[in-house]
Amino acid sequence: MKYIKEYESVNTKKLNVGDYVICDESGTGSTDDVIDFLKTNIGQYIRYRNSKDDNNVSCKYTYLIQYKNIPLEIEKGEFDHGGINTRLMKKEEIKYWSKNKKDLEQLILVNKYNL
Repeated sequence: MKYIKEYESVNTKKLNVGDYVICDESGTGSTDDVIDFLKTNIGQYIRYRNSKDDNNVSCKYTYLIQYKNIPLEIEKGEFDHGGINTRLMKKEEIKYWSKNKKDLEQLILVNKYNL
């Protein structure tokens, strides 16, 4: 009988630039399409943004995450923060991270089938 391997490298170390991430914006006012996309797709943490925006206003969204293969119906306006196909996230919205993308792919499968 097959079993799901529990990956020890998920969320074990500090989040670093280049790590792969799975985010969750539930309860933030984002559309259901955006929330579903973020929960079921892996992004890559590419840059830490200063805690102040361009107008020197405090900003809670400091982690710049880049995604690939974003559906056109949710891409425009939702994934253009600081670069192409990127989204700013808060630390608490980043649920899982790992240097190994396969670990996160396994987590998505587990969540998809409620295992």
